Amino acid sequence: MNADLAIRGRFFEIDALWETQRVALELDSRGVHGTPKRFETDRQRDRILVAEGWRTMRVTWQQLQEEPDQIAFDLRLALGSPVLTHPH
Repeated sequence: MNADLAIRGRFFEIDALWETQRVALELDSRGVHGTPKRFETDRQRDRILVAEGWRTMRVTWQQLQEEPDQIAFDLRLALGSPVLTHPH
């Protein structure tokens, strides 16, 4: 959680990071990520991460509250972990 990642001489703080699988999870809120400047910097970071072989998964607070099982399912898939059943 809240891991620092150095890419291209820049440092990014990632909400949750799985380095081996190259997956970065970002927990987005409108209050923090809803400003025009943050919107631009988030997209720039996503572009750089993807270009360097990372996958960024963005999750909102509402999604986290309303569909935690689906988020866990999707995260397990992204990480290559065994998935037993799809949540309903």
